[in-house]
Amino acid sequence: VADQCVDCHGSRFSQEPVSSDVCAKCHEGVRDQFKFMHGPVIVGACLWCHVPHESAYPHLLKHETRTVCTQCHEPTMLASTRVPEPADTEISCLDCHSGHGSAERYMLHASTETPAKPEG
Repeated sequence: VADQCVDCHGSRFSQEPVSSDVCAKCHEGVRDQFKFMHGPVIVGACLWCHVPHESAYPHLLKHETRTVCTQCHEPTMLASTRVPEPADTEISCLDCHSGHGSAERYMLHASTETPAKPEG
């Protein structure tokens, strides 16, 4: 594990911050991995959801899943008939959706039912 800092930060003496682009060095192919991609993944905004060094949450997420997702996705956007309110359940967004993308619309897992189209 020693000297892995240079893989992302360059010279071990450089303390300049790095952009999300550095993630692609090890995670190449992620930006176009699925038919339906999550916008932040396409533009390489990895650090919107992930922390690069350590996390108390799975997949190096910044916070628990609902907090990460609702930093961009307003809870009012979600159909309450399909998406339970946070107080009602411990269901994670990732129980039904993939954070990076999917072969299914709405980034649903293949086994998850596709939501109905909103009326209007």
